[in-house]
Amino acid sequence: MKEPKIGDGYQEIINYLIRRNKPKIINLLYYDAVGSLEIDWQHQAIFVKQLKIWTTSFPYSQEQIVSLGTETFETFLLKNFLFSNSKLLGLHSFLLDKKGEKQCWLMLDFRIKPGPEALRKIKFYVKNMLNLSKIKGGGFLVQTDRSYHFIGRKIIAQEIYKEFLKKIIKSDGGSGLIDIGFCGHALTKDLDICLRIQKKKEGKKLKIVARI
Repeated sequence: MKEPKIGDGYQEIINYLIRRNKPKIINLLYYDAVGSLEIDWQHQAIFVKQLKIWTTSFPYSQEQIVSLGTETFETFLLKNFLFSNSKLLGLHSFLLDKKGEKQCWLMLDFRIKPGPEALRKIKFYVKNMLNLSKIKGGGFLVQTDRSYHFIGRKIIAQEIYKEFLKKIIKSDGGSGLIDIGFCGHALTKDLDICLRIQKKKEGKKLKIVARI
């Protein structure tokens, strides 16, 4: 089975994940675009407002979920999904495996600014965290506008994903490599999360920069 190559995007990643894992249903989610916050440390009223946003898991409606079954996998094209300034398309963490049981895609969101040293640290940290958690298969590191995403090659059980996120939080996300807020939201929402797979209107292509 041919793997996506460096420079490929989420279209190639998702096609590969479908072929490798053979799920029965995968889910996409249209969600509100919210940028990273620059906290205002000078004005308490603004600070409190920002803090509420920072610590809130944004709700979404069931209508925002797009479920794709096996009959649509062969014709899946990311470019066919609507784009707007207010909504972005993400891959939802939950899927149904070939037996119809709920499983997860292993997802991580990073906060470190892209660069050679950041890439070296991430590869070293993630590889060792996967080994520590006995999660096999590795995955793909994708560069975004401001940082990176990681998505695993193999689907995993919910409890394994939860324990993995807890280990990341305890290790401070590799001293700030990984977005601890993403991990915290994932745990408080019982893994009901998503990872952006669609580039922003004025943003850069989301592309693979490393395979782990």
